Amino acid sequence: ISGASVEETLVDEVIVSVLRMVVHKPALYTCQATNQHSGGANTVKATAKIT
Repeated sequence: ISGASVEETLVDEVIVSVLRMVVHKPALYTCQATNQHSGGANTVKATAKIT
């Protein structure tokens, strides 16, 4: 990963945070997100494809 940023947007009364990152090789990446406001945590898996 060479760079990453978080974009936050306010939608009604909800803050939506989107993580964007740049990867240079295909792999299975795991992202764990924690909700600061409710204390919940979610894990998602995504595959990066180099084009």
